[in-house]
Amino acid sequence: MNKQWLDALLQSFIDNDAVEKFYADEFEFHDYPLEHHVVNDKAKLKRMFQVFANRDPDNGMGIHEFEVADFKVSGNTCMWQFNWRASHTQSFFGVPTNGKTLETNGMSYQIYNDDKKIIWEAVHSDQVHVFKQLGMPIEIVHYWED
Repeated sequence: MNKQWLDALLQSFIDNDAVEKFYADEFEFHDYPLEHHVVNDKAKLKRMFQVFANRDPDNGMGIHEFEVADFKVSGNTCMWQFNWRASHTQSFFGVPTNGKTLETNGMSYQIYNDDKKIIWEAVHSDQVHVFKQLGMPIEIVHYWED
């Protein structure tokens, strides 16, 4: 995997018809904050990514942008970090956005088969800072600092 491959994967979120070509026929996809778990079902995977393909700023689903921030490849695995930005979203986990553009980062760990198709993926993203952007009273205490 390389940055060009990861950029193409992110572009497939917008295209949506292309997203399934990055996954093997037998795969597992897990996005823990969103509670998305898909196993060997490319049609479901495509429906799950459909929100990112939205380009209508008026339907409340939001306009989503992703970019690769960094990545490390080792053998048939890749750990990569991404930045996410969403504008025109009506709510985030049920909390009204009041027109705010939201931003955070996350990471994805992927394992590939010999054909460079994803066979296992786990995604985590920083939801705490999104809720802070929405004015939620979240305190992050660093007990280890003086």
